[in-house]
Amino acid sequence: PFRAERIRAQLEGLLADAPVTATRLGEVLADDRQVAGGALLDLVAALVDLTGDAAELRARLLAWDRRMAPDSMEAALFAAVRASLVEAFATTPALADADGSPHGELFGPWFDLRGRIRLALPTLLAADKPFGVDPLQAVAAALEQVATEPDPPPWGDRHFAVPLTPHQQFGLAAPAGASAPPTAVAGDDDCVLATRALGGTGACVHGPVARYVWDLAGDSRWVVPLGASGDPRSPHHHDQQAAWAAGGTVPLDRETEERP
Repeated sequence: PFRAERIRAQLEGLLADAPVTATRLGEVLADDRQVAGGALLDLVAALVDLTGDAAELRARLLAWDRRMAPDSMEAALFAAVRASLVEAFATTPALADADGSPHGELFGPWFDLRGRIRLALPTLLAADKPFGVDPLQAVAAALEQVATEPDPPPWGDRHFAVPLTPHQQFGLAAPAGASAPPTAVAGDDDCVLATRALGGTGACVHGPVARYVWDLAGDSRWVVPLGASGDPRSPHHHDQQAAWAAGGTVPLDRETEERP
């Protein structure tokens, strides 16, 4: 519901500020505001007795614009606090046997316990000691833990796409020029720009497979991972990767060949 509500609010804002263009609609698809983090940040705000580094971390998170942008230090700090909080739930005895896929490694991302807990955090944090965990105490402990650690690198250094060729999937070296380099990716689980790495950081396993904005009376826009061609010799093999990773779109070529 968080993404739907955010999209609705963005569209209403656009409609109130006409004209609406394909470019501006494409920006809605690229929205990287962390809309599900409110429950966690509300508990952070409730911790008014913190001191020292933990109090400083609390202030940084509350002043954060909530954008999961690749260059954001606060986004990385938020993710670190969230990961520590998720670990508090994942290591409870009640969930001891809940991790792992019953259908093999292929479906592992869908059965990843910590990923499921991350998505359920708004509900868990509103409950009364779910699985025996006191939410406010767990958030305080997470803040204290992260505050003792060095600042993480910016979000994009810990949240990225790693394109793999068929060769690399079988442990072989990719032919020269056949693979795009790893690219920092904006967004997060519950952003409109929904991207996800197992464990919350690292190589993303989920993300948009395409973004389209159709304008029947004007210029449409689109973007796909890598590019429009599957041939590594083509200049369009991975020429859209940077725009895709940044949440952008590119003009759609409307030219068509004449057919007899």
